[in-house]
Amino acid sequence: MIALLERNKWDVQATDFNGNTAITWAARWGHEEAVKVLLAQDDVNPDQVNQFGETPLLWAARNGHDGVIRMLLERNDVNPDKANQWGETPLSQAAEKRHERVAKMLMERNGIPPEKTNTEYG
Repeated sequence: MIALLERNKWDVQATDFNGNTAITWAARWGHEEAVKVLLAQDDVNPDQVNQFGETPLLWAARNGHDGVIRMLLERNDVNPDKANQWGETPLSQAAEKRHERVAKMLMERNGIPPEKTNTEYG
């Protein structure tokens, strides 16, 4: 991946058929080094939504990848409370899947009221 990025032969914002980018896939599967490398690229949007409104942060929270969550939450260009088309947020997904560390990290980030529910997004 680094070699491709260095050669400028790879569009880091290219999407698959559902609108997922490389950073979405890396976050989804918890590939911390790949997320780190991608976040260092100027043309990466770490808050890019796919066709369902799912962000890299939502996927990382759903799957309990606290290292990826930490990296994404350090950025100002990531909305930690962005809901997908079903009203699911990173916090609601972390709570539903019982990823306590991830839920705590999200609640500690300013602007996420822990009492929010999915129905408030409808």
